[in-house]
Amino acid sequence: MGDPDKGRDIIYVKDVVSAIKAAIFSNDAKGLYNIASGKFLTLREQVQTTIKVFSPKNKPSEILYYPEKNNPLDHLFMI
Repeated sequence: MGDPDKGRDIIYVKDVVSAIKAAIFSNDAKGLYNIASGKFLTLREQVQTTIKVFSPKNKPSEILYYPEKNNPLDHLFMI
């Protein structure tokens, strides 16, 4: 991974669906809506969580750092 401290505001797909459903069934919904989690999540945290969930408990995957690789990800955080 490039810069492991770059990150974004990641939202769970079920939360997006819930927001869309609420707008569909609302008589007052109109305009634009910003759907965000309000939590900044780094690339390192995303990788660590993926390893925790999907790796065997007795042999977690190794994280390899490649600081020389360009990471074009821009920081994005919404509140």
